[in-house]
Amino acid sequence: MDFAVVDTTLWSPARLSAAFRHMRPQTAPLTDPFLPRRLDTLRIMGFNIWHGGNETGAVAGPRRVVDIIRESGAEVVGLIETYGSGARIADELGYYFYLHSSNLAILSRYPIEAAEDIFRPFNCSAVTIRVSATQTIRYINLWLHYLPSTDSQLRDRVPVDSILRGEWSTRASELKQILAEASAAGLLDDTRPTFLSGDFNIASHLDWTPATKKHHSGYVIPWPTSRLMEEAGFRDSFRERWPNPATHPGDTWSPVSKDELQYRIDFIYYRGPGVRVVDSRTIDTHPVRFPSDHAALLSVFALD
Repeated sequence: MDFAVVDTTLWSPARLSAAFRHMRPQTAPLTDPFLPRRLDTLRIMGFNIWHGGNETGAVAGPRRVVDIIRESGAEVVGLIETYGSGARIADELGYYFYLHSSNLAILSRYPIEAAEDIFRPFNCSAVTIRVSATQTIRYINLWLHYLPSTDSQLRDRVPVDSILRGEWSTRASELKQILAEASAAGLLDDTRPTFLSGDFNIASHLDWTPATKKHHSGYVIPWPTSRLMEEAGFRDSFRERWPNPATHPGDTWSPVSKDELQYRIDFIYYRGPGVRVVDSRTIDTHPVRFPSDHAALLSVFALD
C-alpha cells in the first residue's frame, strides 16, 4: 500500500509516521525547506532500549532514552526492543518514525522516503532516507537471536569449533540471509552510502584476538557474523575509529549486568561511496539513571 498523501505541515513527523506506520513512507519534495542543500556529516545511533525503556519506569525510562538521543545529536536512530515506546520517543524529538515490528523502529530527523521488506520484520527493517535535497542514504536496523549464550559457553569451556557451529544455527544464518535479501533488493550497491546498525547479540572477530584473550577467558574466536559483514563490503565504524581492541574495547553489554561477560555486541557498519567515519563512541550513563541494559552506540560520518 502506498503512503497516504497528507499535508505534513499539519502533523509533526512522529505523529504523521505513527498514524500510517504500516504504510510506505512518503517521498519528500526536493524543495522541502527543512532539508539542507547538502549534508556534510551524519550522526547515527543504534540503541537497544530494553523493553521500550520501561524497565527503569514506564514514564521516566522512555524520557531518559529521549535525553540520551537528544544530547548525542543523533539524526538517524535504530531502536531495538521498541515495544510501544517508539512513537512517544519520536514525538518528543520531532523525528520521522517508521515502525516495522514491535521490536524494530527507525527514527530520523530527515524524511524516510521508502521501505523494503527483507527477511523477518522482527529481525530486520530497511529504509531509504533523504538527508538533503541532493543525497539519500540506505539504512538497515537489525536484531539477531539472543542464543546461544556466549557467557554460558565460556563458563562451560565449550570448544571453539562447537561455539562456531552454534553461531551458524542461529545468528550467522540469520545474518547471511538478511545480507542476501538486502543485496537482491539493491540495498548493497554502490550508488549511495548504506549504513547497518543493530544488536547482533554476539561479538566481533576484530575484538577477540590473541592480544585480548585474557579478557575473554583465554578464547580467540573468529566470530562469523562480523566476518560476513566484512565479506559484504561493510566496515565496522567503531573499530575503524579505534583499531586497538585492547585499549578501546567498546563494550556495549552490559551497563547493568556487570557480573556477566563484558563485550561489544552492538555495531554500526557502513559501506558505499563518499562516506568515512569521523568518530564513534558508546554511551552508558544518564544524569539520573541509564534506561537500558545495552550501551547506546553513536557513530559520526563524513559524507564527502
